[in-house]
Amino acid sequence: PVIDLDRTPLATRQLRELAERICRIHAIAYSGDEDLTAVAESAVAVVSETKFRVARPRLLARVLVDHLERTRSSGQGRAGNIREGMRAAATKVAQEAVA
Repeated sequence: PVIDLDRTPLATRQLRELAERICRIHAIAYSGDEDLTAVAESAVAVVSETKFRVARPRLLARVLVDHLERTRSSGQGRAGNIREGMRAAATKVAQEAVA
C-alpha cells in the first residue's frame, strides 16, 4: 500500500516502526549488520519534539534516510548527530510540499 506521508498522522509507536523498517532496508541495501535501533529511536525522538509545520512521517523518513546516508558515505558508522540535519530536512520537505 502507498501511504500519503503528508496526510497520515501516525502515533509514536507507528513512527518507531517506520523508522525501524527504514533502518532495516538500509542495512540490507548496504550489507550492514549493525543494530540501528538506537538510531531509529533517536530519529523518532527528534521528530516527535519538532515544532515544524511539516508532516511528521515525511520528516522522519527524510531525516533518517539523510542521516543514514551521510554517516555511511562519511564512514562514521552510527556516529553523527541526527539533530544537525533536522532544520535542513524540515525546510526541504516544507518547500517540496508547497511545490
